[in-house]
Formats: sequence, C-alpha cells, structure tokens
Amino acid sequence: MSAWRYRQVVLLRSDLVLLLFLAEGCGTPTASAGQSQYASAYLEQLQRDARDRLPSGALPRSMRVSLECTTVDAERRNREIIEEMQQKYNLSPETVERLSRTAQARREALGTIKLPTHFEACDLYEVLSYYTRQVRETARAIMKSTNASAPEWPLFGTLNSGRVNAQKIPVPNTEPEESIVVFDSGLFAFLNKMSRLMVKAAPVMSGNSFSVEQQAVRESVASDDDLQINFVQLLRGYLFAGTVDNVPSNTFLFDTYGQDAISTALYRVNLEFAVAHEYGHLLEESTEFMSSITVAEAFTLDPSFRRLHPESRADVLAAIIVAEAEESKGWNAAALLANIEFYFHCYELLEKARSVVLLGNETATFDPTYPSAAQRRSTLRHYMHRRWTEGKGVPEANWREATRASDEFGGVMTVLWNTAQPILYNAHQNGRRLSGIWIH
Repeated sequence: MSAWRYRQVVLLRSDLVLLLFLAEGCGTPTASAGQSQYASAYLEQLQRDARDRLPSGALPRSMRVSLECTTVDAERRNREIIEEMQQKYNLSPETVERLSRTAQARREALGTIKLPTHFEACDLYEVLSYYTRQVRETARAIMKSTNASAPEWPLFGTLNSGRVNAQKIPVPNTEPEESIVVFDSGLFAFLNKMSRLMVKAAPVMSGNSFSVEQQAVRESVASDDDLQINFVQLLRGYLFAGTVDNVPSNTFLFDTYGQDAISTALYRVNLEFAVAHEYGHLLEESTEFMSSITVAEAFTLDPSFRRLHPESRADVLAAIIVAEAEESKGWNAAALLANIEFYFHCYELLEKARSVVLLGNETATFDPTYPSAAQRRSTLRHYMHRRWTEGKGVPEANWREATRASDEFGGVMTVLWNTAQPILYNAHQNGRRLSGIWIH
C-alpha cells in the first residue's frame, strides 16, 4: 500500500486547541477526582524542581498567577487559529463562519477549568482533561453489562521529566496513601511536531492522498533541506535543552487541508493512546474489572497476557480502549494500527537518540527493566491481531494489509532517523551532554 487517503475535513492547529473536540462530544473538563491539597502541592513542587534543572533560556513555562482557564482564554486562542488558517488556506467566508460557530459552541461547553498547579498550561491540560474522561467512559462502556466500576483517576498533570512513559508517583505523608499521575510535558509537544514532520515528509499525490512509498519519501526528504534541518533541530532541542520550543509551531504549516487533517488525527490518537496506557495500569489494579467475563471477552485476552511485562499489558489495554473509541467514528484497522504504532516509532526514535548521545550505540532503553519500544510494538501487534481477527471478525487478509500499511508508515520514520543519526553520533564523540531531564 503506497498511498494514504484522507477525508477533506478541517482540523485546526493541534499545538493549540483542537476545535474538533466538539464534534466528539467534549463537555466541560473537570479536575481529577482524586485531587487533594497535598497532592497538588507535591505536584507543584516537582514541577518547580524540574523547571529549575533546565537552562534559563529553555524554561518551558512560567508560573501562572491564576489557576483558572476561562472562556476568554479559549476565545482568544480560537480566534488566533481561525485567522491564521484563513490567511494560510484562503478560506471562504462560509468556512470561516462554520469554524467560528464551532469555536463558539466549544467555548460554551468548556466553561472554566481549574488547573491543579500554577505551572500547568491551559491548552495541554484541557486536552488531557478531555482524554482522561473519554478513556474512562470508554472503559465503562466496555464493561457496561457488569457491576464493576471503572477506576477513578488520581490527580494528574504534566512534568518536564524526559520520561516517555508517564509516572505514577506516591504523595509523601498521606494516609491513606495518595498518588499522582504525571505525563511528560515535552513529549506531547514532540509528538505534535513529529506528526507534522511525518506528513510533510510524505509527498502529496494527485487527489486526496499522499505517498508513503519509501523511494518517494527518501526523494522528498532529500530534496527538502528545511525539513531535514527542522527534524534535527527538534531532536537536538529536546535532547540537549529539554524542550522543543526551539522549533516554532508555525514552521510546520501545510499547503493543504488534507495534510493538516492527517497530522492532527495522528497527534490526537497518540495523545489518546498515551493517556489510555496510563489508565491501563489503573485498570489492572481493579481485580473486579480484570476478572469480569465480559471484559475478558471484549479484550480477547489469553493466559499469556498475565505473563507480559506490565508496560506491555498497559499497551494492550490502551490500544483496545482507543480502538473502541475510534472505530465508532469510522476508523478501520489499517488506520488505527498505523496511528497507534506511530507512538512507538516516536518512542523508539527518542530511545535510540538518547542512547547514541549517551553511550555511542542505539541499544539502550530508557529503563533497563522495561522492554524496548520495538519489543512493545511487536507484542502489541500480536494481541491486536487476536482482537481484530478473533474478537471482531476482521478477515486475515485485511489484517495483513493493515500491518503492511503500518510498516510503510513507520518506514517514513526510518528515513527521517537516517538524516539525524550521523549528527547524534558526532555529538557523542564530541562529549555533548544531554539535558538533565534525560539522566535518570
């Protein structure tokens, strides 16, 4: 499969606010059910400490005066997005009006959101709030015929940690013990910009499709000096400064709606998967949930599932939650598999890049007790094969087409990696030091 097709829909700048959340039933985000004064204070201290470890010129955020994100904030951001898109794509008055109505409805649904700490960013926390809720609701829908209840989220937030995996951190001196879930704030910005680089690397064909055929991608990347420079700068910024703010978001604007659409969809599914992965750990802690016959049937788990590494178990549960949520919107196996596996391609890219700079080879994982990104992707594919073919009745031929499509999609990442590889090896030879967030 050498061409990917997309629907001509308008998906706006994913690094700001995804206006299309409204079409997915976005209501008013709320703070975590498990939030407490002690947990919030501890998370804020962790964020302050992480910020202090970064160079002064690379601070990802400053301390907010207010914990509230109001409709005024959303209105301003949405207006900026529409104006930028109107200028870039020469939108018709009818399209601008439709987008404005969508933005207005989203503002009314949003209301006011209260941040857990003074270091959270409104844009990202809104998105996280939406997906933490959607993931839990999807899990609850899967188990609707049982009496088990989907676990509540503890307090969640972001932390500039250099850990691709989110962390569940105990809150000291709490009884009963509380915990917080932190997602790496830099990872989401990196995923957003990588999704845009990914699409820019694949040449647009006639009609509404773009090519992921390897020779075409290699030629496209080789002929685009700006693309190569931006990719290398993105990696260097994240690895050496701990932030990707060195590459402005407007660097990644597209020429067509279609490119913007597939990039935003890619980013959206990866955000959803990252959140669902962490929720997978919470699901495992619910004996009632995991022992439910209905849940076991829905997840098509065999006895070998329990022998998997906890990270792989969470991957499987996350992928199934994402699939359950997205299939109702018309996503097929090929599109879902490619989008979910893109997360692991980005994970592997950072894993190898860190290893090269730190050790001069590409073999070290972030955590020696964790399976590599490639191992996790392989394990996940095995269980998703069972779910789709045995659990959902997808023909074997369709599954093979899905894996081939995903492999071709992932091949674009290999082409991009080859442009940065010699530069990172040179950084290792010259003794270049990683940002402190990557040294665990």
